[in-house]
Amino acid sequence: MRAYSWNDWNLRHVGRHNVTPAEARYVADYARSPHPEYVGDGKWHVRGKTSAGRWLQVIYVCPDDAEVDPDSLSPADLLAFSDGRAQVVYVIHARELTEAEKRQARKRG
Repeated sequence: MRAYSWNDWNLRHVGRHNVTPAEARYVADYARSPHPEYVGDGKWHVRGKTSAGRWLQVIYVCPDDAEVDPDSLSPADLLAFSDGRAQVVYVIHARELTEAEKRQARKRG
């Protein structure tokens, strides 16, 4: 289970790419092999479709528990995090795939 941390910075960043937090979360939560892929520096990369069929790329990090701002979690995510049932995910980038990337993603799986 994952808990998602959202603050002004990452909300603005994904919003600039016309991606909602719910879309980014869905793609990360329902990643299919070979995703998520570790890309270094603590970053994970996911490509996949939203529930509406939109292809997105999402990049996130998993901060240490001590780095998590409890105010950045929804009540349900805070409860799961506090109970130790959830790993916190902080989305640092999300955007729609280009047509070439969509073709590549379809071929991969």
